[in-house]
Amino acid sequence: MIDINEDDLVDKYKIIRNELKEFNPELIKKRELIVFNKIDLIDEKEKKEKIMNFTKKIKKKVYDISVEKNINVKNLLRAI
Repeated sequence: MIDINEDDLVDKYKIIRNELKEFNPELIKKRELIVFNKIDLIDEKEKKEKIMNFTKKIKKKVYDISVEKNINVKNLLRAI
């Protein structure tokens, strides 16, 4: 789970992946869900732009949620 307000989502994602790999290389082989949280704190245009830029580089499905406002949480739970 990554705070969508981070400046560089790709960098944060890579940091998390590297930490998992260092902890246990087998974790990298497991299925992952990429979740951007706190979408209620930015406007829709900025959210779409950040997600589009991320998926252009990483090319994986992402889930955007707000736990605080209960936005898209059910979609994430279905994916789990």
